[in-house]
Amino acid sequence: MYGRILGVVLLVASGAAGAQDVSFSGSYSQLDLGWDSEWQPGGGTEPGAATIQVRIAYSADANAQAEVAGDFDLNLDQLTPGAASGEWGYAFGAQVTMQAAFNINFTINNPLPIGDDFSIKPFVIDIPFTPNADLLTMQTAAFNSYLLDTESAINDKTDFVSVYDLDVVDLIVGDIDLPDWVLALIGLNAGVSLEVGFETDAALSCDSISMNDGTTFTSEGQQQTVAALPPTYNTFASYNDAMHWDLTLIARPTVFIEILGQRFDLPVIELPWEALDGPLDMDFTSSALSLPVIFPSEGEGEGEGAGLFEGEAEEGEYTLEGELLEGEFDAYPFVKEVVFSWTDDVPTSFISASIEFSEAVTGVDVEDFVLVDDQGNEVTAVGIPDVSGFGAIYLIIFALPDCCVPAFELRVLDDDSIVDASLQPLGGIGLDNGQYTSEFGFTGSCFPEFCSEGESEGEGEGEGEGEGESEGESEGEGEGEGEGKGEGEGEGEGEGEGEGEGEGEGEGEGEGEGEGEGEGEGEGEGEGEGEGESEGESEGEGEGSDGGGGPHSADYNPQDFQISLSELLRVIQFFNVGALHCEASSEDGYGTGTGDTACASHSSDYDPQDWAISLGELLRLIQFFNTGGYHPCPDAVPATEDGYCPGLLLRR
Repeated sequence: MYGRILGVVLLVASGAAGAQDVSFSGSYSQLDLGWDSEWQPGGGTEPGAATIQVRIAYSADANAQAEVAGDFDLNLDQLTPGAASGEWGYAFGAQVTMQAAFNINFTINNPLPIGDDFSIKPFVIDIPFTPNADLLTMQTAAFNSYLLDTESAINDKTDFVSVYDLDVVDLIVGDIDLPDWVLALIGLNAGVSLEVGFETDAALSCDSISMNDGTTFTSEGQQQTVAALPPTYNTFASYNDAMHWDLTLIARPTVFIEILGQRFDLPVIELPWEALDGPLDMDFTSSALSLPVIFPSEGEGEGEGAGLFEGEAEEGEYTLEGELLEGEFDAYPFVKEVVFSWTDDVPTSFISASIEFSEAVTGVDVEDFVLVDDQGNEVTAVGIPDVSGFGAIYLIIFALPDCCVPAFELRVLDDDSIVDASLQPLGGIGLDNGQYTSEFGFTGSCFPEFCSEGESEGEGEGEGEGEGESEGESEGEGEGEGEGKGEGEGEGEGEGEGEGEGEGEGEGEGEGEGEGEGEGEGEGEGEGEGEGESEGESEGEGEGSDGGGGPHSADYNPQDFQISLSELLRVIQFFNVGALHCEASSEDGYGTGTGDTACASHSSDYDPQDWAISLGELLRLIQFFNTGGYHPCPDAVPATEDGYCPGLLLRR
């Protein structure tokens, strides 16, 4: 009904270099307020309790506005509210309708020889509605602080405004249908009037100004220590108001009717309506703070400031570079670690990276990552096909362009799209301040462990020597170690060495060296030594896995000795929550959080077995995911920590 009543106010002079202006806008609105007085005097929804009664109904709108502006100053790690001022006010407008009820029981004697006397029965008239712009009260007040220690009060009592002052004879005649002889006989006079006044008692103050890192100010000029990580301290300030607004409308109605010199009047009454009563919550906008964190250099200044970074830093203090030593603060999310996972014993063209943030975040997608080489150039040949995860852990799976690529790193970009539960962006407000570049761990220019068999075959030294070594070494060294190892060493080393030198050096040397050394060493040593290792290891490991272990707990949908992405994300969920327990009704037999532990522990919970998944345990499962499979290997030498080995078990 009534619009905005305040303009943006003025305010504060600029502070020091470490100061920043803040502003808060608050509003309160209550539309469609209403009140029905019922029939007065006497009360009730039906008339008849008095000779003359009135019924008043209001409709009203209320709104309040406030503007507060000031500054905050950051000195080292001490945050202080500075000067402030503002203005606030309210507007309240109403419309009113009125009815009058007459229960006079008046009889008019008929002076004519024919006809009956006439009795005026109880009747009600509706007073025509008249819009009145004067039923409005507005007030404003200014203040010169944050109102943390004081309040700004508005008290007002308006003059009474005339709403109705009407002659209602025609309304009455039309309502009770008087006979002609009565109209000729009686002298009828009737009227109504209504006056309304406002009484207001309102006050605005501030309970506290709070930052979303938990810092709270309850008085003007109060100093608080904050987690000021260089280069900037980023937070949001919230203005927590305390508003009290009492507003009462007071109605003074008058009604009378006069017939044949006899007058009937409404008793003198006041009808108060408490339209607003008590504390109200004004909804204030928050204000962003981004203050430079400036610490003195070593030896700069005197006294406490001069020695702030000299010697050993205490818990919660920072080095000159702004690195937090201990006592981590959670002012905004940041990347804690990027861990890569791959496999050395099974060729693959995929690598995964586990990204751990300091807290649960959302908004993570493929646009937030880029691969760069050791010169900082983007590696466009390497794709990032998939990003998955939730909470504080996300998994990125990307493909290598070939088996030999330059060293590269993963860069986490910061465009403020990654936010925590409080909508704090990565690294705080501002682009690139949360950017993170990983240490990839590869320093060479080629990674042969990712090469396929076809590329490995071209790097060897002679067909004869290769086959001899392969069959000889591969097939001779005992039973019980595993098909995967036997085939891997035999074919990879043998064929690789063989074809390369044999074809490269010529037919004569190739056949002579290859067949002579190959068959001599290969068949003699091979059958005695070679077939033993390949076949013996294979058969030994195969029998051990079939009889020594079943599927991994994470492998449940389906149990196929492969870890799917959904199965991996389930274990990431356990990692994020920090605990798991037995839950027979779930798809994998486990549930997140603490609870019943009277069942077999999860296969990923082994170092230590504590009903929680550590990052190392999670990375082990990511390794199985990357290799495309796993198999139980309880008899492996040396033994694996979890009883499983990467790679699918091949059977002949």
